Amino acid sequence: MIYAALAALWIVFSDAAVEMLAGGPAMLSRMQTWKGWFFVVCTALLLAGLLWREYGRLMAHQRELERLTRLYAVLSQVNQAIVREKDRERLFQDICRIAVEFGAFRLAFVAEAAGESGGLRLLAWAGTGAAAPSLAPGDGCPAAEVVASGEPWIIRDLRLASSAPWIDAALAQGCRSLAAVPVMVRDSAAVAIAFCSGEPDFFREQEASLVREIALDVGFALEAMERRELHVRAEEALRASLRQKDVLLREVHHRVKNNLQLVQSLLNLQGLRYENAADRTMLSESLERVQTMGRAHDVLSRSGDVTRVCLRTYIRELAQALSRRHDPEGRVRLEIFQDDAVLGLDQAVPCGLLAGELIANALRHAFPGDRSGTLRVDFRREGDRAVFGVRDDGVGLPARLDPEQSDSLGLVLVQALSEQLGGRPRWDRERGTGFELVFDLTPIEPARLADAPAACPSSF
Repeated sequence: MIYAALAALWIVFSDAAVEMLAGGPAMLSRMQTWKGWFFVVCTALLLAGLLWREYGRLMAHQRELERLTRLYAVLSQVNQAIVREKDRERLFQDICRIAVEFGAFRLAFVAEAAGESGGLRLLAWAGTGAAAPSLAPGDGCPAAEVVASGEPWIIRDLRLASSAPWIDAALAQGCRSLAAVPVMVRDSAAVAIAFCSGEPDFFREQEASLVREIALDVGFALEAMERRELHVRAEEALRASLRQKDVLLREVHHRVKNNLQLVQSLLNLQGLRYENAADRTMLSESLERVQTMGRAHDVLSRSGDVTRVCLRTYIRELAQALSRRHDPEGRVRLEIFQDDAVLGLDQAVPCGLLAGELIANALRHAFPGDRSGTLRVDFRREGDRAVFGVRDDGVGLPARLDPEQSDSLGLVLVQALSEQLGGRPRWDRERGTGFELVFDLTPIEPARLADAPAACPSSF
């Protein structure tokens, strides 16, 4: 519009008009020169004004770009800190450090409500000043209102804000604008994050949006930390409960073992009243069976997992006890399998009773007189099945004896226990007596405590 006005003046003061106003040729020449210079000067001033305005706009865009670049750098670094840090306090300190280092803020702090006393409790801060911000009740800090209302608070120019102790302290540290935003956790403001810039009107629409995005990411991180902490607490409570139940189960097995020992004592007392040798023998065999069951509970009470039995330990202790009873001279050499076989209580006890019957029978009848030999107990896994066997190189079974049709209590128990395990026994009469049973293994739960010792420890 200015240039159009100048063009109109140029037309108005045309050569014809100048000739009319000029008094002579000399005046006409001077007026035309003045008119030309006047138009050149006006054009130059107008172009300079336009260029200055565009330069100002360019610099404003440049400053806006720098502010956004700094805030994007802060956002990126905060997200990296969220991924890296698992501790709440260290995360807050990293956020403040990043805001000062990458965002060039004069001051950054994280605070939470101080409870009934009012005001804020400073959790972390960083800044160019040496002193931490004072957040006492009534100091006028807008972060307190942010925590209370859950809404962001932007102050574009602290010098134009009403005087308050906190604002005066911020101005003394070179702060000119402030943005305080809430960090929401489960729809409530957990903490407030405040950034103070040394530039007035720093937090415009885009800048304020990025600050709110930083607070949103921190809120997600705090929720994840709380869920992780709750999960850890629940896991610790579960572990403590499992430890308590294991202690109780171990105590139950210990008491069952003691009760079975009481039964053994009663049977021993009862045996003293029998004068008939056959009666005392039958009572002694019953006593051995009770001892076999009690030994399983004894092994469980000493193991790391009270739901599973180390069969190798169980059979070895059982065989050694029977050997001391029936073979005190040590004529029969015992060979026990070395594999770490672990069974549940429902299968371990029948296996133990089965082994006890077969080992006791071999020690009593397979090696008469001074005859020596070897008694071996085997157990191995074949996929989901188990193969359990007892073999001796003694005199063998009588030719007319059918183990599956015998009315002997021991062989009847062997047959019943084999059926309980779900298998059918196979007998071998070559070079002594061999017994083998194949049965399906019952799935058992793994050890329930990560720190529980192995079911078959090396000390056995």
